Amino acid sequence: MKPYFLDEHEKILWQSKPSKLMYLFNGFNLFVFLFLIVWSSIVITIGGQFFSISNEFRKLDFPVDNFFKTPFSIFSLVPLIFFFIIFTIFVIFPIKRIIESFKVKYYVTDLRVYIESGIIGTDIQSLEYKEISKLNVNVNLLGKLLHRGTVSLTPDRSYSDGDGSYTISGIKLIGIENPYEIYNMIKKNALDVTTDQQYPNAYRPDNNTGYHTKLDN
Repeated sequence: MKPYFLDEHEKILWQSKPSKLMYLFNGFNLFVFLFLIVWSSIVITIGGQFFSISNEFRKLDFPVDNFFKTPFSIFSLVPLIFFFIIFTIFVIFPIKRIIESFKVKYYVTDLRVYIESGIIGTDIQSLEYKEISKLNVNVNLLGKLLHRGTVSLTPDRSYSDGDGSYTISGIKLIGIENPYEIYNMIKKNALDVTTDQQYPNAYRPDNNTGYHTKLDN
């Protein structure tokens, strides 16, 4: 059945879903992962020491209002706090990505590119061919093993403000089969559509005499 968000005469040229494994690990950085493991281990070890010291101070016969007890009681929460942070990074975020991967669908039509996604509802993102910039294909080690790749339609963009810098990921068709064929299809469509839109004639006519003509001397 034709998706409801397509125009009346819009034709689907290709549609697919991402590899769930590649979608999960999209943007994954091995060095960051190793750093988080080492950093978390150090913090949890230090937090565990504070917890032990806090328990020792609790056993001592200090007055109730002694200033030692409260600080060390607070420090004893450090392992719990960092465990929650690690749990969020390594468990909740991957689960969110896995749930998303079941709903993501990609469409390439004769007018534009669509990405259907969402967790609770359905989100639709469309990209006009004239908005595609720095089109490229990336096949990493995981993609090589799965015979899939990622087609980037727009580049990642970095921004900075007074509080720091951040990066917004570009629009990508993640973990798709035959990535080079889809790359060539999108590249050809982008050229055809943008040329037809700029040429002062009927939209995508059967014969566009101005497109392949050469200037006479």
